[in-house]
Amino acid sequence: MNKNGILLEVVQVLSDLDLTILKAYITSDGGWFMDVFHVLDKQGQKVTDEKTIQHIEKALGPGSNIPGATKGSNSPGRSVGMHSIGDHTAIELKGPDRTGLLSEIFAVLAELQCNVMAAEVWTHRTRVACVVYVNDVSSGQAIEDACRLAGIEE
Repeated sequence: MNKNGILLEVVQVLSDLDLTILKAYITSDGGWFMDVFHVLDKQGQKVTDEKTIQHIEKALGPGSNIPGATKGSNSPGRSVGMHSIGDHTAIELKGPDRTGLLSEIFAVLAELQCNVMAAEVWTHRTRVACVVYVNDVSSGQAIEDACRLAGIEE
């Protein structure tokens, strides 16, 4: 079940294991979400260590602490753009990639009372681009307030 902050929890588990998220497919219908993460270990290899795999399964599977688990910048080389699409606000980001970046983005959005509905992320070498679809946690609607949008862009 999709709960506020659940995507942040999933990304944090992967980041805590020093895994690099190479690609992620995340979708939500507002009630449930489905995500697929392609991750690499510290050496840039596919994760094959059985202990690591078991840790991920335990941390994210049934019985975990994850809620809902069932039994713009002006920095050089970075950009942020936003526009509303129906009940969502699309946030477009691009810039240099690094380990933990996606986790930090989702943490900031959660602090700003944004519910992440879906995200598309692309990486190439040391660059990242992503589109994150959010809505307001309390209203479930697109974020239209210019002051709030400026705060998110910061």
